[in-house]
Amino acid sequence: MIVGALAVLIAATAAYLYMPSQSGGTVAGSVMEAGPLPEYTLGKADAPVTIIEYASMTCHHCADFHKTVLPKLKQQYIDTGKVRYILREFPGDQIAFSISALARCAGEQKFYPFVDAVFSTYDSWACSDCDTKGSIMTLWKQAGKSEADFDKCLDPEGNKDMLAGINEVRRRGLEQYGVNSTPTIFINGEMLTGGNTIEELEKAINPLLKG
Repeated sequence: MIVGALAVLIAATAAYLYMPSQSGGTVAGSVMEAGPLPEYTLGKADAPVTIIEYASMTCHHCADFHKTVLPKLKQQYIDTGKVRYILREFPGDQIAFSISALARCAGEQKFYPFVDAVFSTYDSWACSDCDTKGSIMTLWKQAGKSEADFDKCLDPEGNKDMLAGINEVRRRGLEQYGVNSTPTIFINGEMLTGGNTIEELEKAINPLLKG
């Protein structure tokens, strides 16, 4: 549990986390439909299989998935044109919410490199006595961004639409699609059950590629 290490980072976005929906109702439609924010993808747009992962940036299971499973998935399926992959935000706490916002603010081309950097260094910043803000700021600057960009990204007034959008992505996942833990994987609209190993993914993906 991260306690107090990122107080400055989360202060601006705290009001947005789990805020009530403005519409007051659930979202109609399929999990395959795009939500309120642009979908940043890996792989071919017309790949026969689409994988959607709901993840929290402070989830150690998500970090493990991104360090050990996603590289194999990318090599075997995404880079070969068989799978299109989409990461959706499902922040489990205010720190995860803020880091999700920073990933968005890094820009579409740097979104996945920033996410990869966050998860690959997870053990160095996700602890009670870590310099979490300093570590995340270092990754942010490595993405070519400044401290001014950092503050602008997390400005609850200047960036309220995007911040509210992250909250809405999470709300849809929770209320409409049954997401209640991370990582949660959907393959062509069906929730993957039984584990998020590369073997379980292969069992679900390969039948969809036949014919």
